[in-house]
Amino acid sequence: MVSAQMTSWQWWHPNPYWPNDYSFAQRLYGYGSVNKNPESIAIEQSTAQRIFVEIAVPSSSPGLLTYESTLSSAMTNITSPGSIVEVDVRGRPKVGVVIARTEPPTYACKPILKAIWGQPTIPDSLLKLMLWVSQYYLCPLPRLIHLCAPGAIWKAAADTKRAKRYKSDALPGQEPPQLGVKLRGERSYGDGALTLASEQHAAVSVILRGDDAPSIDADHPAKIEFATTLLEGVTGSGKTEVYLACAKAVLAMGRSVLVLVPEIALTPQMTMRFRAHFGQDLAVIHSGLTTAEVEREWYRIALGQARIVLGVRRGVFAPLQSIGLIIVDEEHDASYKSDDYPCVHSRDVAIKRAQLEGSLCILGSASPSLESHINVQRGLYRHVTLHRRQRGAQPQIEIFDSRPFFRSFKSTESNTKTRTRSVERSTDLSFQNAIILPQILNEISACKNRGEQSMIIVNRRGFANFALCLSCGQAQKCPHCEVTTTLHKAGTLEICHHCGFKVAARTNCVSCNSTHLESRGFGTQMVEREIAQALPELKLDRLDRDIMTSPTRLSELLNRFRAGESDALIGTQILSKGHDFPRVSLVAILHLEDSLFLPDFRSSERTFQLLLQSAGRAGRGDVPGRVVVQSLQPEHPVLLAVRSHQSEKFYRDETSLRRMAGLPPFVRQVLLLLENRDEVALSRDAYSLKRTIDEHLRQSQESAVRLIGPHPAPVERLGGQFRAQIILCLPKTTLPRMAVPAAILGERFGTSGFRIDVDPQNFM
Repeated sequence: MVSAQMTSWQWWHPNPYWPNDYSFAQRLYGYGSVNKNPESIAIEQSTAQRIFVEIAVPSSSPGLLTYESTLSSAMTNITSPGSIVEVDVRGRPKVGVVIARTEPPTYACKPILKAIWGQPTIPDSLLKLMLWVSQYYLCPLPRLIHLCAPGAIWKAAADTKRAKRYKSDALPGQEPPQLGVKLRGERSYGDGALTLASEQHAAVSVILRGDDAPSIDADHPAKIEFATTLLEGVTGSGKTEVYLACAKAVLAMGRSVLVLVPEIALTPQMTMRFRAHFGQDLAVIHSGLTTAEVEREWYRIALGQARIVLGVRRGVFAPLQSIGLIIVDEEHDASYKSDDYPCVHSRDVAIKRAQLEGSLCILGSASPSLESHINVQRGLYRHVTLHRRQRGAQPQIEIFDSRPFFRSFKSTESNTKTRTRSVERSTDLSFQNAIILPQILNEISACKNRGEQSMIIVNRRGFANFALCLSCGQAQKCPHCEVTTTLHKAGTLEICHHCGFKVAARTNCVSCNSTHLESRGFGTQMVEREIAQALPELKLDRLDRDIMTSPTRLSELLNRFRAGESDALIGTQILSKGHDFPRVSLVAILHLEDSLFLPDFRSSERTFQLLLQSAGRAGRGDVPGRVVVQSLQPEHPVLLAVRSHQSEKFYRDETSLRRMAGLPPFVRQVLLLLENRDEVALSRDAYSLKRTIDEHLRQSQESAVRLIGPHPAPVERLGGQFRAQIILCLPKTTLPRMAVPAAILGERFGTSGFRIDVDPQNFM
């Protein structure tokens, strides 16, 4: 049962295929059906002075819980929707969010215990957003409400320590103290002055006003209304300056600003840029901060002490009020999509939040996603393009064909006859006992001699991909997953990048006990060692997830490279995203073809974006830039499109292929993933699920829905669990909730773990 007030929370999106029916949530999750007295005790006393509310308590129940509060209590205001309160659940104190008031139930209810320190609230528009996310991504509200606040907020035991931590004895209802900003090694990045070129000024005018017509007050609209703008600018064209100018105009109108970046690695640079302009008005929130730091920043946002928020993926749920502008930087990046349940896409959620707030939304990228590109063609988004770099010209791109080196090495390989199979993947390549072409080493050395810097990008961390047995031909695998372990620390340590399994490098094959094991493939650690051996005079740094153990260490490494204290920086695709290093004149990209041939229909698009973004790191200062690519597929259309600067041709060809194949963004997809330690039980549950969905589709007459599977996941076993998939392909006119029966939604299906991923980005 849900309060009648919930009907007043409805909203409509210009896209008629997005849900707005709250009755679906009532039917789906049975709001009010939990927390009942088993005997349904009749309430005898008067309810005239009592208020009943529905509360979402994380990790307690898939439905809302009903509690009461009295009007005579001094805590009456905690019954307002969005209040964060402490309640009793099965004899334990828990923290939840008031969703709505409801009619008196026919069963006894427990009272609300108290509000948490400072009485922060979830804004009404954010509650509406959470309800939309719950419906669209098919996730019960209590299973996702925790996204609105860091983990410490949801721990009842931590609430008593907050007043001492913030040195405040403020009573409920009193004004909480002003929480200061604690800077973590942030260096100055500019003096706060902002000068826009004519092209940037026109872009700001289009974003804020909808046109680039000259006006005395062109950068300050009289009224902010919802609109989404794709800001497509070549790398180095000054998109960040456009963000800053728009943010200043919106703040001047009394509205707040939300800025999202896809990776924690991008937060130091973006923080410095925004801190130079907005000082302590800026709050930064991401998982790389300590628990106390995240809590302090969240409180500053919730209490209205910060008007501009910079965050990573979950930052889209920051409790910021009166938002006038949402910026999604590098909007194409797949990191915005969560692989963990609930599997939300922060870019899409940001657009929906902008619509609910009546605010502007900027999607910025040098290589927009195909979805955004098509939305521009359909007239759903405005489109602004920055064609010119602020400094320097577009870098020259040269592709080195590595096949001749591979062939000459294969013919002289001494141990070829000892193998039981012939492996010809790029992970097994060695060019004259090296993994980097001599020409590229010469380019790096010449760059050093000129006093310039270089970046080397190889999209694989670790030392080697796996250890191969030369006797039986088997690769050494993780005992819990159907994947090979990756060698780290010069081949002395094996790590599974999926479940975290670690073991000292095994000396005997797990299949045949042979000692003839050989490392195959390469990673950033091997590249680092090989360059150091070939060019000992080079000062090298490495940036990958093994190095990013803390934001402080990340900032120190980036600041050291920016200051010229190292000559070259080696890393994964993290290096390709948004970094601005004026002294970098050379970018080397190794073994690019590996990303082209992944079993994913988006592999071409992602490789194109990786190439374009990587190339954009070179020549951003006064020194001309150069990009060298080492590949076995130099004639591949993706490489040719980037080298000849034919982005429009790539988008046109990729759009045609997706349309013909019936793939997103021309259809919706829903991935149903089942997991079970028992392979037989998994198969039984998977086919039972398929029959349930088939029957639902027949009854609902959704004949246009394609059902694929069940079949084993590409990685069939992870963490000891066997995995099976069912994929639903839906027309754009069909919502996920129409194709997926409500009866199967929950934590398990049969004996198998069950997860739903709407609009999946990763099928592995």
